[in-house]
Amino acid sequence: MNSEEKNLAQLLIEGFYWVDAALQKTLSERGLVSVSRAQSMFFVQIGAGKSSPVEIARALGISKQAVHKTIADLVVAGLVELLPDPRDGRAKRAVATGEGIALGLAAKTILEEVEQNLAAHIGIRELTQLRKILSMDWGESV
Repeated sequence: MNSEEKNLAQLLIEGFYWVDAALQKTLSERGLVSVSRAQSMFFVQIGAGKSSPVEIARALGISKQAVHKTIADLVVAGLVELLPDPRDGRAKRAVATGEGIALGLAAKTILEEVEQNLAAHIGIRELTQLRKILSMDWGESV
């Protein structure tokens, strides 16, 4: 199936998987902790300022149970800790540990390298256009 036969969702997902695979491969090559795709997406949400399981579940479009499972795995790995939510004493929030923060910073650097490699492969003009289009306000989803 060539790119003209694929719908937009397929192309976007394949692009995301390509970037995530490059991230995971480079983390592994550098001897850093490798995380699953779900855990990687979880860290993106923490980096975006979300910390409550409900916020993260909503942003990822997954169940709270799936988020709690991912949090539990990340707690065991020492990358995240659960702390009381100062706004709601009954709730917890997920916060990156020192090791989680270090992994996030390493991932940020690697993703910048991945983007540079992509620019070398498809061209800087095309990458700039891709970023511009993806950054546009697409309006309300139908």
